Amino acid sequence: MIFAIVTVLILPLLRLSLAIPLPSEPNQPAKRQDQAAAQGATWTLADKYEGQNFFEGWNFYSDPDPTHGFVKYEAQSAAMDQKLAVIDESGVVTLSVDAKTKPPEGVQAFNRSAVRITTKKRYNGGLFIANFSMMPVGCSTWPAYWMTEGTHWPDTGELDILEGVNGSPPNKITAHTGAGCSLQVNADAISGTPPASMPQTCENQPGCGVGDTTPSSFGPEFNQAGGGILVHRWTSTKIEVWHFKQGDAPQDIANGKPNPDSWGKPQFLLGGDQCVIKDLFVDNSLIINTSLCGDWAGGAWEQSSCNKKADGTPRTCQEAVADPTLFTDAKWKINFIHVYQSSDDSGAPSPDPAQSSSGPDGTGASADPAAPTGDPNADPSQSTAGTQPPQTGDPAASQDLSQTVPGSGPPTAGEVALEATPGTETAPGATPSPSPSPDGAPPADTTPM
Repeated sequence: MIFAIVTVLILPLLRLSLAIPLPSEPNQPAKRQDQAAAQGATWTLADKYEGQNFFEGWNFYSDPDPTHGFVKYEAQSAAMDQKLAVIDESGVVTLSVDAKTKPPEGVQAFNRSAVRITTKKRYNGGLFIANFSMMPVGCSTWPAYWMTEGTHWPDTGELDILEGVNGSPPNKITAHTGAGCSLQVNADAISGTPPASMPQTCENQPGCGVGDTTPSSFGPEFNQAGGGILVHRWTSTKIEVWHFKQGDAPQDIANGKPNPDSWGKPQFLLGGDQCVIKDLFVDNSLIINTSLCGDWAGGAWEQSSCNKKADGTPRTCQEAVADPTLFTDAKWKINFIHVYQSSDDSGAPSPDPAQSSSGPDGTGASADPAAPTGDPNADPSQSTAGTQPPQTGDPAASQDLSQTVPGSGPPTAGEVALEATPGTETAPGATPSPSPSPDGAPPADTTPM
């Protein structure tokens, strides 16, 4: 009974989008090139984000947080000087929230330093494998690993792969799209928890989402398990997401020969006639960031256990941000992120037109296309993932509009599981925004059916 009440109160607040639109670009983005069916395809390693060269493939976002958090995103040089962006001798990348600075006495408006990065390449499909040994936890934190394009959000799509607030599980995998996309999936085809009512619209905020039922899907439990491996396969017909505990991942991943067709049910599955993926997800970049408070974590504050100090006295989210001791474990630790393309892929990376422009970071974009912006008043029956502009690094920043879309062939077994019932639901409570944002609004309802 208590769990049900808490679920009803909190879920509506745990779903906000992270992206904001980028300034207009001088050239047209690279066009999507469909591939042959990804079913049974061989995946070839195309991009390796790892080791001492990790940051060469990313842009640092340093504009104000589009999701209105009490955070100051640092440019690359400042982040490295403050040891907020570090690569150790073993090649593990750490992205931290500042856990040292105390605001001057009497200062009310204090923004704590943190990091937000976006890949310089944009993608139109692929198999993305992200290996994390730690994710940020703690009161006021809003960590997200996601993808979006940003400039034309939500029409170019957003997928929130790993995201949540205030260290509270579970992870909610959410999609945000333009018009004409709904989540309609056979519950037996996924291992995650589908919405109680389907079809569920993915349009704008709060999007459509599935709860990750893995006990270690998010927060302290994720870190206690040694982290996890998040994989998403994005083809022209569907998007799937898997989460594996460290040590439980398929051996073919470690061998560098991933075969997602042998992995069993994904946690999340979107596609079919009710959501034409190739038209709704275009030129996305990967983004990793940690906001503080903001639309989602701040909006869910009163319903969390974080709103009181150890002695039981009330505490605001902004007061929590002012306490550096709360951010000791607010860190991403990234072992690697690998991007594979199908052997049938005929596309080739092309220069990102944004590279010819200059932003505040010298990244080619003045605003992050993926900035979280969820609507705290969004309907709890909607998904948690970014219904508003994503909050990720700046995809428009010097990125190669790369990659072709795998899997444009006949439906696979997973696709058959996608029911063709047209979506009829709208996203009540969604707040239109000119820019996309990862999880600016609570995720869609994932109450068991």
